[in-house]
Amino acid sequence: MNALPTTASDEDRRMKTVLLLTLAALSVPLSFLQEAAQKKVAAPIPKIWVTGNVRAPQAFDYKKEYTLMSVIGLTGGTSDFGAGIAYLIRDGAGTKCNVRLISHGRAKDPELLPWDFVHVMN
Repeated sequence: MNALPTTASDEDRRMKTVLLLTLAALSVPLSFLQEAAQKKVAAPIPKIWVTGNVRAPQAFDYKKEYTLMSVIGLTGGTSDFGAGIAYLIRDGAGTKCNVRLISHGRAKDPELLPWDFVHVMN
């Protein structure tokens, strides 16, 4: 018997799981994030969240100069269990980023936008 084709790749499912875990860890109401993403509703002070295997997960007030590596640095860097992979989650979609390649100048350090989430994997 042939398996039915799936509509989402393993990577898509992994990204959705990371997003849901990040939202749960931050205790941010999903309805607020969905409304903000769809209507581009801005809160008085836009935030950037950094979660996962960093030394001090936290939210930062958005600054235009923030990049993926700069906010990871603001958390004290990756923990001993950080795997060198981070997901940049923006508007409900995620991008896999190789932190090691970025730190060695072999990949571009993505600029962050208001309401971005950065989740460092273990």
